[in-house]
Parts: sequence; C-alpha cells; structure tokens
Amino acid sequence: MNIVDRSFGRHHLDWRLTMTAHLLVPVDRRPGRPSVLQAVLIHTPLAKDSVARVSVLADDFTWAVLLDLPAAEWSVGVDAPMEETMSEALEDVANDLLRRAATILGAVS
Repeated sequence: MNIVDRSFGRHHLDWRLTMTAHLLVPVDRRPGRPSVLQAVLIHTPLAKDSVARVSVLADDFTWAVLLDLPAAEWSVGVDAPMEETMSEALEDVANDLLRRAATILGAVS
C-alpha cells in the first residue's frame, strides 16, 4: 500500500484527517488490479458526530464504504490538545483502518 495523499486540519471544534492510498487488489486469482482506498476521520467533542470510515473507489468512480466504526471503537485516548499530537493519533487510527480494509479486500503488498 502506498499513501499518496494526506490532509489534516481543524474546522471549528472538529479535527479532520483524510488519507488516500493506492494498492493492488487481486481479481479472480489474477495479478492485482490498481485500486484506491480513502480513510476519513473526523474527531468531534460529541462522539455521535465522530467519523472513522474507509472507502474504496468503485469502477463507476463512486466511493463504496468498507469500514465505518463507531467512535467508541477508535476515539478512546485520541483527545490531544496539541495539533502535532492529534495529527499523530489520528494518523495511527487511519493507518490501522487502511490495513484492515486492505485485508478485507485481500490486497497484495
């Protein structure tokens, strides 16, 4: 998996991270087909509004959701007052989500 784009920032009270990766996904036991995964994390003060989602780009150029986790499964211990610390914490979660999505797809490293 190759991370090709990463954006991080703050919007009002929310921290947001988007990571996009290219990888090869095998189809019918043939060599891998190039695919795109995107992890989106939004950490908000209210857990009900937080998002941790990984999608894959479909053939019709729409995003198909592979994983969508509730805040209780990922936001514990993510609260950090410093931007650098929050960036690292969200990036760790995003990397884990991308690895899990690649496993679901049976991607080739």
